[in-house]
Amino acid sequence: MRRTFTGKATWLALAIVCVVYAPMAIEYMWTFFGMRSPQLWISAFSQVVGESRATGPGSVEHEQAAAYAANRIALLLHTTTGGLAILLAIAQFSTRLRARHLVLHRATGRVFAGLVLISMITSMIYLVRVGPAGTFDGPAFHLQLWFLAIGTLAATIAAVVAIRARQLWMHQSLMAYAFALLLTAPLLRVQYMLYGALDPAYSQELTNMMGAIVLGFAAVTGAILASRHFSTPGKAPVAAVGRIDQVAWASSLLGTGMIVALHHRWIGDVTILTATLVASFVVFLGGFVLAENIAGRGTDQRALADWRIHRRALTLAPPMFLALWLVYSIPFTALEAFHGAALTAPPAVLTVGLVVVLAQRRVSRRPSHRRAGSDSSVAVGAQPGPRNR
Repeated sequence: MRRTFTGKATWLALAIVCVVYAPMAIEYMWTFFGMRSPQLWISAFSQVVGESRATGPGSVEHEQAAAYAANRIALLLHTTTGGLAILLAIAQFSTRLRARHLVLHRATGRVFAGLVLISMITSMIYLVRVGPAGTFDGPAFHLQLWFLAIGTLAATIAAVVAIRARQLWMHQSLMAYAFALLLTAPLLRVQYMLYGALDPAYSQELTNMMGAIVLGFAAVTGAILASRHFSTPGKAPVAAVGRIDQVAWASSLLGTGMIVALHHRWIGDVTILTATLVASFVVFLGGFVLAENIAGRGTDQRALADWRIHRRALTLAPPMFLALWLVYSIPFTALEAFHGAALTAPPAVLTVGLVVVLAQRRVSRRPSHRRAGSDSSVAVGAQPGPRNR
């Protein structure tokens, strides 16, 4: 009962965010074509932080006006299809709608996949054309936008493949991952408002980076929680805590130590962005450890096995961060590379953990013994596959 209530409450909260944000995204680019537009997002943002901060120097509207105008066709396609995809996605996660209107669910899913394809490809076109220097907040945010575009597109395609192979839980988890990455757009704007209202001295460049750091952890974590919600309790092989965990924790401590040393040498004083990164890592890692411990006290071996993998993956965030920081430092400055690693290392390790879980939980298809000519070949993915092991 509690799990059902939590799922419904979460769905309702996300539905409200999607319904409010989608019209903002759809009509956002209209003004760049000389069309009359209510400018829903600008109006809402201005009400919270003031018009000068919402549209003046340092804001997205001011700094990106020329780039948006030069790429208005690609961005119109991106924002319109992205907004529509978000609306369709929230309906896809309604258990009641899916159960009562399965045919509509399939048709909507196909439309959703097409919208994501257009939205992500046009976003990549924009990123290629403007480059790291032309992206708001520079190379760091440019790198994260590439991660989001590739991740959303890859997860959507993989989800279609999974349901055609009757991998129901894998399909649901991958769709949740794609949806979580899509939600970074509206949730980032919510953080613009929160941080802007919290301290008037915060620039939009700063609030954008702060929000992007938090969402680097939160987006994939949301997909992980959704995958756990879709999962059914059961038996599963659980890796014992041992040498792997010792190596993971040692790598985490060593990586952290090297990051601190290089930060002191290359960057200097700790900034609010560094503090946001550290606080996010501690909070989310603590949450993962807690979830693993709670699962260990229960009888659901699947939950324990999954959370152990997710916790191990997040434990490796510092060495992943260090590796990406060094790689990004080749084309970018040390500070730009640091922020780039902050925005991409956490979602990268969490994604790897989720992929490992999906691979281990993949259902083995049993050969069909139905006679030739039966209806078994009709509508692949129409029925849920075998229960996950």
